[in-house]
Amino acid sequence: RVKGKDESLMRNGVISHDLRLQLIQNFQPEQDDVIQVKSATGDLISLIGLEKQKGFQIRRVFKTV
Repeated sequence: RVKGKDESLMRNGVISHDLRLQLIQNFQPEQDDVIQVKSATGDLISLIGLEKQKGFQIRRVFKTV
């Protein structure tokens, strides 16, 4: 879950430095294909995957209405 600046950046398709550090700590490539990023209220914001030689890449950003 993200909030504040990290949430705002993620909604605009940007992975913040702080979020990238969290992803490095929590991503388990042998178990995870993608990571769901959710807001503090539980809304799905985006899907992030790990790509060889590119690192973490946003696969999809979901807009809330």
